[in-house]
Amino acid sequence: MRISFESVPRELEEAALVDGCGTVSALRRVLVPAVKPGLITVGLFAFLAAWNDFMVPLYLLGGDNQPLPLALVNMRQQVMGVIDYGATQAGVVVLTVPCVLLFLVLQRHYVNGFMSGALKG
Repeated sequence: MRISFESVPRELEEAALVDGCGTVSALRRVLVPAVKPGLITVGLFAFLAAWNDFMVPLYLLGGDNQPLPLALVNMRQQVMGVIDYGATQAGVVVLTVPCVLLFLVLQRHYVNGFMSGALKG
C-alpha cells in the first residue's frame, strides 16, 4: 500500500487541498480512487489468507464453529480405513470456488495493482 500511495503525485493531493477539500475529503475523493487497484490487491490477499487459515482456528475454535478448511479435515476422518473421496472432493470444490470467483471478478484490478508496484514511472 505504501508504494501505491507513493505512486500518486503529491501535486494531485495539493490541488485537491487548494480547491477546497479537507484532508479527509481529499483522501476520499482523490487518493482512494487513485490507489484502488492496490486496495483491491491487498484486500484479495487478506481475504485469501483469512479464508485458508488453518492453525489459528484449529487451536482457538472448538465445537461447531469451524471454518471450511478445518471442517474439511474433520470430515476426512477415516472410518475403519475407508476414506470417502467423493465427499472430500466436494469439500475441496466448495472451498475453492469462492476464491476462484473472487479472483476472476477482480482480475483486472488485481493485475493493475500488482504491476503498479513493479513499474517505476
